[in-house]
Amino acid sequence: LEVVLRDAATGEIERVEVPGPGMWVPVYWSPDGRYLTIVNFLSNTNQDVYLLDRTSGTLTNVTPHEGEFGFTPGPWVPDGSGFYLVTNCEREFTGMAFYTLAAGSWRWVETPEHDVEQIILSPDGRVLIWALNESGATRLYGRDLTTGSPLALPDLPFGEIEGLDISPDGMRLALIFASAKEAANLYELDLASGALQALGQSMLGGISLDELVDPEPIHYPTFDGRQIPAWLYRPRAGQGPFPVLLSIHGGPESQERPHYNYNGLYQYLLSRGFGILAPNIRGSTGYGLSYQKLILRDWGGAELKDIEHAALYLRGLDWVDSNRLAVFGGSFGGFATLSAVTRLPEYWALGVDIVGPSNLVTFAQSVPPHWKSFIKAWVGDPEEDRDMLVERSPITYVDQLRVPLLVIQGANDPRVVKAESDQMVERIQAKGGDVRYYVDPEEGHGAGRRENAIRWMQMITDYLEEYLLDEPSA
Repeated sequence: LEVVLRDAATGEIERVEVPGPGMWVPVYWSPDGRYLTIVNFLSNTNQDVYLLDRTSGTLTNVTPHEGEFGFTPGPWVPDGSGFYLVTNCEREFTGMAFYTLAAGSWRWVETPEHDVEQIILSPDGRVLIWALNESGATRLYGRDLTTGSPLALPDLPFGEIEGLDISPDGMRLALIFASAKEAANLYELDLASGALQALGQSMLGGISLDELVDPEPIHYPTFDGRQIPAWLYRPRAGQGPFPVLLSIHGGPESQERPHYNYNGLYQYLLSRGFGILAPNIRGSTGYGLSYQKLILRDWGGAELKDIEHAALYLRGLDWVDSNRLAVFGGSFGGFATLSAVTRLPEYWALGVDIVGPSNLVTFAQSVPPHWKSFIKAWVGDPEEDRDMLVERSPITYVDQLRVPLLVIQGANDPRVVKAESDQMVERIQAKGGDVRYYVDPEEGHGAGRRENAIRWMQMITDYLEEYLLDEPSA
């Protein structure tokens, strides 16, 4: 990615010359328009903030550091003397800091034991609000900067803030908020009264939110004594035993959160009598930098044992039918699904893989050019680490597959190219395995068009119901 500036009055275009590799993303202008903060994204765990001075033309790294830590700029203060930023420098969790222009340095403002995710500042500089990711759910905190006193902010429903802004008077917040029971919606939060008002309607079809299911946050033990955080959804109606879908998120450096996931797939399956377990296996974000880094150069390693122990946890629940466990995921979650059904075949009744790599050697060779700089540290080098990558690849174990598998792939996927699914499906078909393959000619790394997303979800639900329910939906 390159940084391009356009003069709104003249239309003149200027490309910013950057000094090194990685992705470069512009973020905030200073109030006087002289400075622009730019993030240099080197990897998921290593970023720097650069300051572009439009007067001198210089581009300066204002967060030089040793090791791998992330820095993301936040809003400027009204007088232009500095800006807030989010960083986990020398910490497990991201905190809030402030960079002072005159001093050329930053200092800590808040260092909680959860990740600071978003920062907003009222236009007059009086009210500072920040959002924390507390084990997946968002909680808001604030401070009156004129008095230094904390603000008494109301607790939000159990969910995630995707976007956040503040009114000019600092008294109201605009939120893009999503929960397990409601797709992302626009809300207004009155900071004085605590009243939360929906300004839009994101749910269609007249479904009452009271009929939908909130997840239970749980932890289950894994092989090395760690406790794996997860979200457990149990069907509202009936006693069971129920079939259960183990849903592995993508990333892998991402996080399963209480969100209206996969366009309502979870809630539909719950209404049909499926349970869902959605774990944050090692490599997930939100639980500290050390936990996140456990996945680096270990794809198909210890995280597969976390998946096995998720299956063992489910087997221990009296409302779960252990003979009807399915594993599902997209991107890295698709890789994890393929690993599970080929290397742990005894646990599953079926698998659903969406745009997942099947061969780590060819995957590492075929990623886009801007990924090449960090794929070696992320997954491994396709030449130097070939033996390890072959040993960790699901396609190596295709002869062990003995359950039905649905594979969905975008024909134009630049990240996990179609050949990753092609080769897996061809190997399964050659040995007479039960595989169903759909290639979407219009899509890439996921379904971007609404009609295609609906089609993908319909295929998945039809497949799960066909194999795991006595009476599939009409």
